[in-house]
Amino acid sequence: MGGQKTHFGFSTVNEDEKAGKVAEVFHSVAKTTTL
Repeated sequence: MGGQKTHFGFSTVNEDEKAGKVAEVFHSVAKTTTL
């Protein structure tokens, strides 16, 4: 583990980094979005 690559948008990242990047995007959007 740790060596596997996956796609995040137009980038290729390590699988273990992807969850953190997804969380960053979610939180940045959630700050400005109301339902």
